[in-house]
Amino acid sequence: MKHYFIVNPAAGKGKYLTSLLTKIRFAAEDLGVDYVVYHTRTTGDATRYVREVCTEHPDTDLRFYACGGDGTLNEVVCGAVGFPNAQVAVVPVGTGNDFVRNFTRPNNFLNLKNQILGEPITIDLLKYNQKYAINEVNIGLDCEVVQKMEELKKSALIPGGLTYYAALVTKFFGKFGQHLSISLDGSKPCDYDVKLIAIANGTSYGGGFKAAPLARLDDGLLDVCMVSGATKLDFIKAVGDYKNGTHVGAGKNYPFIDYRKVRKVEITADSVTPVCADGEISPFRSLVIEVLPKAIKLSLPHGSS
Repeated sequence: MKHYFIVNPAAGKGKYLTSLLTKIRFAAEDLGVDYVVYHTRTTGDATRYVREVCTEHPDTDLRFYACGGDGTLNEVVCGAVGFPNAQVAVVPVGTGNDFVRNFTRPNNFLNLKNQILGEPITIDLLKYNQKYAINEVNIGLDCEVVQKMEELKKSALIPGGLTYYAALVTKFFGKFGQHLSISLDGSKPCDYDVKLIAIANGTSYGGGFKAAPLARLDDGLLDVCMVSGATKLDFIKAVGDYKNGTHVGAGKNYPFIDYRKVRKVEITADSVTPVCADGEISPFRSLVIEVLPKAIKLSLPHGSS
């Protein structure tokens, strides 16, 4: 097997870069593996590079380590999807690092030796308008918060772990929400005043908000959590449970939260609207989101499950 470490130099404001490169070199050489370190140059570069390597080496087992945040992971996945000889691994050195919260011992993902000694599992992906996501797709307040986060990340005054909360407070006191027409699993479309909607493969996003606590990466289903018709006071009452993943289930009195498991979601907006997929934002008017069962091989570090 050949190992490719796809490094985003800007991840985590670049403060982990030197130590990360040292760990990669020591681990790979100590275990005697064939490896390459590639530094991404711009948005989309990881996808291009991974796809080129997969095309050039169709008969070689390849493992690509996404060394960055959830956006870097998304790009690596988009490059590897469709190539049966490719595996994806996650080295979380970004700001949110939400995807690794789906597994035991998230800190183990920073152990490079355990990463190299890892074994693959097969998990689902989300497909939205011919693009892919591995963790979550969201619209509404959460997406607006991610847009604001990108601005705040440039500030030296706000620690990386607090950027989501700072952006949330900023957007919360403005106007937010979207009028959307939504169909679930081919049902008749219904109109909603949507404050936020998360369509999830994984459990968490936004630096630890557990929007989809019942999500499983390999169940062949999408977890949909929609907040509609809620006031700002409703949000304040529910935000603690929403953060902890206790907003669904027995005894919860949040009539404005609708949580379901489906296979397909179709959304139409009145005007061009931003959608956020694994932290990356793009515009849409019409959106189709489907689950692709068992679509990608994910390498888990030794000792995690």
